[in-house]
Amino acid sequence: MLTCLMVVLSLGQHLFHFLESRFWNAQKISIQFMGRIHLQRSGDERKAIHLPF
Repeated sequence: MLTCLMVVLSLGQHLFHFLESRFWNAQKISIQFMGRIHLQRSGDERKAIHLPF
C-alpha cells in the first residue's frame, strides 16, 4: 500500500513538473511573439529581423 502511494505521488510530481515546464515554454514563446509584433508595428523592422528568437 505504501509503495503504491509513493509511486502515485512520484508520478504526480513528474506530471506537475512536465506541465509546469510546458507552461513556461509557451509563456516565453508568447512574450517573444509580442515583442516581435511590437517592434514591427513601431516601424523598426530592421531590429525585428535581427532579434535572436
